[in-house]
Amino acid sequence: MANEDLGWEHTTQWNLGLDFGFFRNRIYGTLDAYTSKTTDLLMVMSILPLTGYTSTWANVGSTGNKGIDLTINTINVKRSDFTWLTSLTLSANKDKIIELASGKEDDISNKWFIGERLNVFYDFDKKGIWQIPDSTEAALYGAEPGDIRVADLNGDTLIDANDDKKIRGYKNPTLTAGLSNTFTYKNWELSFFIYSRFGFTLETGAESLQGRYAQRVVNYWTPNNPTNEYPSPDYNSAAGDAYKSSMNYQSGSFIKLRNVSIGYILPSKVTERMHLKSMKVYGQLMNAGLLYSGCDWIDPDLGGSTFNRSLVFGVNVGF
Repeated sequence: MANEDLGWEHTTQWNLGLDFGFFRNRIYGTLDAYTSKTTDLLMVMSILPLTGYTSTWANVGSTGNKGIDLTINTINVKRSDFTWLTSLTLSANKDKIIELASGKEDDISNKWFIGERLNVFYDFDKKGIWQIPDSTEAALYGAEPGDIRVADLNGDTLIDANDDKKIRGYKNPTLTAGLSNTFTYKNWELSFFIYSRFGFTLETGAESLQGRYAQRVVNYWTPNNPTNEYPSPDYNSAAGDAYKSSMNYQSGSFIKLRNVSIGYILPSKVTERMHLKSMKVYGQLMNAGLLYSGCDWIDPDLGGSTFNRSLVFGVNVGF
Protein backbone atom coordinates (compact mmCIF):
# COMPACT_ATOMS: atom_id res chain seq x y z
CA MET A 1 0.00 0.00 0.00
CA ALA A 2 1.38 3.40 -0.96
CA ASN A 3 2.26 5.87 1.79
CA GLU A 4 1.95 9.50 0.69
CA ASP A 5 3.75 10.72 3.81
CA LEU A 6 6.89 8.68 3.13
CA GLY A 7 10.11 10.69 3.44
CA TRP A 8 13.89 10.37 3.56
CA GLU A 9 15.88 8.78 6.34
CA HIS A 10 18.32 11.15 8.07
CA THR A 11 21.53 9.94 9.71
CA THR A 12 24.01 11.85 11.85
CA GLN A 13 27.28 10.00 12.39
CA TRP A 14 30.54 10.66 14.21
CA ASN A 15 33.73 8.76 13.47
CA LEU A 16 37.09 8.69 15.21
CA GLY A 17 39.97 7.00 13.38
CA LEU A 18 43.51 6.16 14.42
CA ASP A 19 46.35 4.73 12.35
CA PHE A 20 49.22 3.24 14.33
CA GLY A 21 52.55 1.55 13.85
CA PHE A 22 55.13 0.16 16.27
CA PHE A 23 58.63 -1.33 16.08
CA ARG A 24 59.36 0.13 12.64
CA ASN A 25 55.91 -0.94 11.48
CA ARG A 26 56.41 -4.58 12.35
CA ILE A 27 53.02 -4.08 14.04
CA TYR A 28 50.63 -1.65 12.34
CA GLY A 29 46.93 -1.14 11.79
CA THR A 30 43.86 1.04 12.15
CA LEU A 31 41.21 1.65 14.80
CA ASP A 32 37.85 3.21 13.96
CA ALA A 33 35.09 4.01 16.44
CA TYR A 34 31.73 5.36 15.35
CA THR A 35 28.30 6.29 16.65
CA SER A 36 25.25 7.28 14.67
CA LYS A 37 21.59 8.12 15.02
CA THR A 38 19.06 7.58 12.24
CA THR A 39 15.70 9.31 12.31
CA ASP A 40 12.62 8.75 10.11
CA LEU A 41 13.77 5.16 9.68
CA LEU A 42 12.42 3.45 6.55
CA MET A 43 10.93 0.08 7.44
CA VAL A 44 8.20 -2.24 6.21
CA MET A 45 5.40 -1.91 8.76
CA SER A 46 2.51 -4.32 9.29
CA ILE A 47 -0.94 -2.72 9.03
CA LEU A 48 -4.48 -3.92 9.59
CA PRO A 49 -5.70 -5.84 6.50
CA LEU A 50 -8.98 -3.89 6.36
CA THR A 51 -7.66 -1.98 3.35
CA GLY A 52 -6.73 -5.14 1.49
CA TYR A 53 -3.03 -4.68 2.28
CA THR A 54 -1.01 -6.19 5.13
CA SER A 55 2.07 -3.94 5.03
CA THR A 56 3.46 -0.62 3.85
CA TRP A 57 6.72 1.33 3.90
CA ALA A 58 6.81 3.97 6.61
CA ASN A 59 9.10 6.32 8.56
CA VAL A 60 8.71 4.55 11.86
CA GLY A 61 11.04 6.26 14.33
CA SER A 62 14.73 6.47 15.19
CA THR A 63 17.58 4.08 15.94
CA GLY A 64 21.05 4.35 17.38
CA ASN A 65 24.14 2.49 16.28
CA LYS A 66 27.66 2.30 17.65
CA GLY A 67 30.67 0.14 17.00
CA ILE A 68 34.41 -0.36 16.67
CA ASP A 69 36.49 -1.67 13.75
CA LEU A 70 40.05 -2.80 14.41
CA THR A 71 42.69 -4.12 12.04
CA ILE A 72 46.12 -5.30 13.23
CA ASN A 73 48.84 -6.49 10.86
CA THR A 74 52.07 -8.02 12.10
CA ILE A 75 55.31 -9.04 10.42
CA ASN A 76 56.24 -11.89 12.74
CA VAL A 77 59.29 -13.17 10.86
CA LYS A 78 61.13 -11.56 7.97
CA ARG A 79 64.24 -13.28 6.64
CA SER A 80 65.81 -13.64 3.23
CA ASP A 81 64.05 -16.92 2.46
CA PHE A 82 61.20 -17.04 5.01
CA THR A 83 58.42 -14.65 6.07
CA TRP A 84 55.40 -14.99 8.32
CA LEU A 85 52.64 -12.38 8.16
CA THR A 86 49.48 -12.17 10.28
CA SER A 87 46.38 -10.02 9.92
CA LEU A 88 43.59 -9.74 12.49
CA THR A 89 40.31 -7.88 11.94
CA LEU A 90 37.65 -7.26 14.59
CA SER A 91 34.30 -5.56 14.14
CA ALA A 92 31.89 -4.97 17.03
CA ASN A 93 28.53 -3.37 16.41
CA LYS A 94 25.33 -2.83 18.37
CA ASP A 95 22.17 -1.07 17.25
CA LYS A 96 19.05 -0.21 19.25
CA ILE A 97 15.62 1.24 18.66
CA ILE A 98 15.21 4.63 20.31
CA GLU A 99 11.73 5.59 19.17
CA LEU A 100 8.96 4.27 16.93
CA ALA A 101 6.03 5.83 15.09
CA SER A 102 4.00 5.41 18.28
CA GLY A 103 6.71 7.05 20.40
CA LYS A 104 8.30 5.07 23.22
CA GLU A 105 5.83 2.17 22.91
CA ASP A 106 6.86 -1.25 21.59
CA ASP A 107 5.45 -2.43 18.26
CA ILE A 108 4.98 -6.13 18.95
CA SER A 109 3.35 -6.94 15.59
CA ASN A 110 6.58 -5.90 13.83
CA LYS A 111 8.84 -7.25 16.60
CA TRP A 112 10.24 -3.81 17.34
CA PHE A 113 11.05 -3.05 20.97
CA ILE A 114 12.31 0.17 22.51
CA GLY A 115 15.90 -0.20 23.68
CA GLU A 116 16.39 -3.48 21.79
CA ARG A 117 18.09 -4.27 18.52
CA LEU A 118 16.24 -4.12 15.21
CA ASN A 119 16.27 -7.75 14.12
CA VAL A 120 15.15 -10.06 16.91
CA PHE A 121 13.56 -13.47 17.36
CA TYR A 122 10.39 -13.14 19.43
CA ASP A 123 8.73 -16.37 20.52
CA PHE A 124 7.63 -18.61 23.37
CA ASP A 125 10.36 -19.71 25.78
CA LYS A 126 10.78 -23.51 25.88
CA LYS A 127 11.42 -24.74 29.41
CA GLY A 128 11.46 -28.45 28.65
CA ILE A 129 8.95 -31.28 28.21
CA TRP A 130 5.96 -32.01 30.43
CA GLN A 131 6.75 -35.10 32.53
CA ILE A 132 4.41 -37.75 34.00
CA PRO A 133 4.66 -36.37 37.58
CA ASP A 134 3.52 -32.99 36.15
CA SER A 135 0.30 -34.38 34.64
CA THR A 136 -2.03 -32.35 36.88
CA GLU A 137 -0.24 -29.06 36.21
CA ALA A 138 0.06 -29.86 32.49
CA ALA A 139 -3.70 -30.35 32.26
CA LEU A 140 -4.22 -26.76 33.42
CA TYR A 141 -2.50 -25.69 30.20
CA GLY A 142 -4.31 -28.23 28.02
CA ALA A 143 -1.16 -30.31 27.74
CA GLU A 144 -0.09 -33.83 28.65
CA PRO A 145 3.20 -35.60 29.38
CA GLY A 146 5.43 -35.56 26.31
CA ASP A 147 4.26 -32.14 25.09
CA ILE A 148 6.50 -29.09 24.87
CA ARG A 149 6.50 -27.01 28.05
CA VAL A 150 6.86 -23.25 27.60
CA ALA A 151 7.19 -20.54 30.24
CA ASP A 152 4.06 -18.92 31.62
CA LEU A 153 5.67 -15.50 31.89
CA ASN A 154 2.78 -13.70 33.60
CA GLY A 155 1.66 -16.67 35.69
CA ASP A 156 -2.01 -16.62 34.67
CA THR A 157 -2.15 -20.36 33.76
CA LEU A 158 -2.77 -19.37 30.15
CA ILE A 159 -0.22 -19.39 27.36
CA ASP A 160 -0.94 -16.70 24.80
CA ALA A 161 1.05 -14.74 22.25
CA ASN A 162 0.40 -11.35 23.85
CA ASP A 163 1.81 -12.03 27.31
CA ASP A 164 4.03 -15.12 27.12
CA LYS A 165 6.46 -14.43 24.31
CA LYS A 166 9.91 -12.93 24.81
CA ILE A 167 12.98 -11.98 22.82
CA ARG A 168 14.82 -15.25 22.21
CA GLY A 169 17.85 -13.83 20.44
CA TYR A 170 19.27 -11.50 17.82
CA LYS A 171 19.73 -12.17 14.11
CA ASN A 172 22.88 -10.08 13.68
CA PRO A 173 26.21 -10.77 15.45
CA THR A 174 27.70 -8.33 17.94
CA LEU A 175 31.28 -9.35 17.07
CA THR A 176 32.83 -10.49 13.79
CA ALA A 177 36.49 -11.48 13.55
CA GLY A 178 38.92 -12.76 10.96
CA LEU A 179 42.47 -14.06 11.30
CA SER A 180 44.79 -14.77 8.38
CA ASN A 181 48.34 -16.11 8.40
CA THR A 182 50.65 -16.29 5.41
CA PHE A 183 53.94 -18.23 5.39
CA THR A 184 56.41 -17.87 2.53
CA TYR A 185 59.47 -20.09 2.17
CA LYS A 186 61.53 -19.47 -0.96
CA ASN A 187 59.04 -20.10 -3.79
CA TRP A 188 56.41 -21.77 -1.62
CA GLU A 189 53.45 -20.02 -0.01
CA LEU A 190 51.03 -21.36 2.61
CA SER A 191 48.10 -19.40 4.01
CA PHE A 192 44.96 -19.99 6.02
CA PHE A 193 41.99 -17.84 7.04
CA ILE A 194 39.89 -18.28 10.20
CA TYR A 195 36.54 -16.48 10.39
CA SER A 196 34.16 -16.14 13.33
CA ARG A 197 30.93 -14.49 14.43
CA PHE A 198 29.65 -14.20 17.99
CA GLY A 199 26.58 -12.95 19.83
CA PHE A 200 23.78 -13.98 17.49
CA THR A 201 21.04 -16.60 17.38
CA LEU A 202 20.41 -19.15 14.66
CA GLU A 203 16.89 -20.16 13.66
CA THR A 204 17.27 -23.86 12.93
CA GLY A 205 13.72 -24.77 11.94
CA ALA A 206 11.03 -26.58 13.91
CA GLU A 207 12.58 -29.94 14.76
CA SER A 208 9.75 -32.45 14.67
CA LEU A 209 8.96 -35.58 12.70
CA GLN A 210 8.44 -34.07 9.29
CA GLY A 211 10.28 -32.11 6.64
CA ARG A 212 14.00 -32.11 5.95
CA TYR A 213 14.87 -32.72 9.61
CA ALA A 214 12.92 -35.99 9.85
CA GLN A 215 16.01 -38.08 9.15
CA ARG A 216 17.89 -36.74 12.17
CA VAL A 217 18.44 -38.98 15.16
CA VAL A 218 17.15 -36.96 18.12
CA ASN A 219 16.39 -37.62 21.76
CA TYR A 220 12.58 -37.82 21.80
CA TRP A 221 10.50 -38.11 24.99
CA THR A 222 8.94 -41.45 25.88
CA PRO A 223 7.61 -42.74 29.24
CA ASN A 224 10.87 -44.69 29.56
CA ASN A 225 13.02 -41.79 28.37
CA PRO A 226 11.84 -38.68 30.28
CA THR A 227 14.05 -36.24 28.40
CA ASN A 228 13.49 -32.49 28.29
CA GLU A 229 15.06 -32.18 24.84
CA TYR A 230 12.34 -33.20 22.32
CA PRO A 231 8.61 -33.91 22.67
CA SER A 232 6.84 -37.23 22.29
CA PRO A 233 7.46 -38.78 18.81
CA ASP A 234 3.87 -38.55 17.68
CA TYR A 235 3.60 -37.24 14.13
CA ASN A 236 0.22 -35.52 14.47
CA SER A 237 0.95 -33.79 17.78
CA ALA A 238 4.43 -32.75 16.65
CA ALA A 239 3.10 -31.27 13.40
CA GLY A 240 0.32 -29.35 15.14
CA ASP A 241 2.05 -28.33 18.35
CA ALA A 242 1.52 -24.59 18.76
CA TYR A 243 4.86 -24.29 20.58
CA LYS A 244 7.14 -26.26 18.28
CA SER A 245 8.79 -23.05 17.07
CA SER A 246 10.11 -22.50 20.61
CA MET A 247 12.68 -25.24 19.86
CA ASN A 248 14.06 -23.34 16.87
CA TYR A 249 16.70 -21.19 18.49
CA GLN A 250 20.32 -22.06 19.12
CA SER A 251 23.51 -20.09 19.54
CA GLY A 252 24.96 -19.20 16.15
CA SER A 253 28.43 -18.33 17.47
CA PHE A 254 31.20 -20.13 15.60
CA ILE A 255 34.87 -20.20 14.68
CA LYS A 256 35.58 -21.63 11.24
CA LEU A 257 38.60 -22.51 9.17
CA ARG A 258 37.30 -21.03 5.92
CA ASN A 259 40.26 -21.33 3.65
CA VAL A 260 43.62 -23.13 3.39
CA SER A 261 45.82 -22.45 0.38
CA ILE A 262 49.22 -23.69 -0.75
CA GLY A 263 50.99 -22.40 -3.84
CA TYR A 264 54.28 -22.51 -5.71
CA ILE A 265 55.75 -19.54 -7.63
CA LEU A 266 57.77 -20.66 -10.63
CA PRO A 267 61.34 -19.28 -10.75
CA SER A 268 61.86 -16.30 -13.03
CA LYS A 269 64.28 -18.24 -15.26
CA VAL A 270 61.46 -20.68 -16.03
CA THR A 271 58.79 -18.02 -16.69
CA GLU A 272 61.17 -16.04 -18.90
CA ARG A 273 61.56 -19.02 -21.19
CA MET A 274 57.76 -19.16 -21.36
CA HIS A 275 57.65 -15.41 -22.15
CA LEU A 276 55.71 -14.72 -18.95
CA LYS A 277 56.25 -12.25 -16.15
CA SER A 278 55.15 -14.67 -13.46
CA MET A 279 53.28 -17.89 -12.83
CA LYS A 280 51.86 -19.37 -9.66
CA VAL A 281 50.14 -22.74 -9.29
CA TYR A 282 48.07 -23.36 -6.20
CA GLY A 283 45.57 -25.58 -4.46
CA GLN A 284 42.87 -24.25 -2.16
CA LEU A 285 40.57 -25.98 0.35
CA MET A 286 37.45 -23.90 1.01
CA ASN A 287 35.10 -24.29 4.00
CA ALA A 288 37.58 -26.65 5.59
CA GLY A 289 35.63 -27.09 8.82
CA LEU A 290 34.28 -25.66 12.06
CA LEU A 291 36.69 -25.27 14.97
CA TYR A 292 33.87 -24.30 17.32
CA SER A 293 30.10 -24.03 16.91
CA GLY A 294 27.17 -23.36 19.21
CA CYS A 295 25.03 -25.61 17.00
CA ASP A 296 26.27 -29.11 16.21
CA TRP A 297 24.21 -29.98 13.13
CA ILE A 298 23.97 -26.77 11.08
CA ASP A 299 26.80 -24.76 9.59
CA PRO A 300 26.12 -21.32 11.15
CA ASP A 301 28.35 -19.66 8.57
CA LEU A 302 26.32 -20.93 5.61
CA GLY A 303 23.02 -21.10 7.50
CA GLY A 304 22.09 -24.61 6.36
CA SER A 305 22.37 -28.26 7.34
CA THR A 306 24.74 -29.02 4.45
CA PHE A 307 28.47 -28.69 5.10
CA ASN A 308 29.95 -27.81 1.72
CA ARG A 309 33.65 -28.24 1.15
CA SER A 310 35.46 -27.69 -2.11
CA LEU A 311 38.98 -28.22 -3.42
CA VAL A 312 40.15 -25.78 -6.08
CA PHE A 313 43.26 -25.93 -8.24
CA GLY A 314 44.34 -22.88 -10.20
CA VAL A 315 47.07 -21.00 -12.03
CA ASN A 316 47.82 -17.27 -11.80
CA VAL A 317 49.68 -15.96 -14.84
CA GLY A 318 51.23 -12.53 -15.31
CA PHE A 319 52.00 -11.37 -18.85
